[in-house]
Amino acid sequence: MLFICGMAILLGVIVYLLLVKIGLAIQVVSGIILISSAPQVIPKLVYKMNKAELVTVEEDTQLFAIVEEHPERAGLSKVT
Repeated sequence: MLFICGMAILLGVIVYLLLVKIGLAIQVVSGIILISSAPQVIPKLVYKMNKAELVTVEEDTQLFAIVEEHPERAGLSKVT
């Protein structure tokens, strides 16, 4: 989230330097769009960049067994 806010601030400075009053309105609107869409876009972008795929329990039961076992052994709460 800090990264996104930094991007919005940088965008605001650049737009202000180029377009002054109209640029500020454009920046506010684009900042709202950027911040509201970030929770959906960023995870998908990371998955795509790393060529990751979602794994279901049926596909890899051993992996899910490990993920459930380790928090218990460490005394942490269960992963949901």
